Amino acid sequence: IATSTAGSSNKTGQENAPVIIEEFSDFQCPYCSAFHNESGAQLREKLIATGKVQFVYKNFPLRSIHPQAEKAAEANRKLAEENPRNRL
Repeated sequence: IATSTAGSSNKTGQENAPVIIEEFSDFQCPYCSAFHNESGAQLREKLIATGKVQFVYKNFPLRSIHPQAEKAAEANRKLAEENPRNRL
């Protein structure tokens, strides 16, 4: 499985996967968190690991209602650059 952290997005999965899912997410958003917590493991296990899907996470901080989201996105980006295993 290939990974990259180009710009403000993290990619996981095979580059030639037939389906690409792009998630625009905010680290302070409760709905984004629920998606990650409730569906993330199944998505990785059943779709990404099998080569059916490449998943692209894109930071989309809603600054007006989530003032810490941009700092959290920056921290995540730095962690993923240091070690791709830290990706989402």
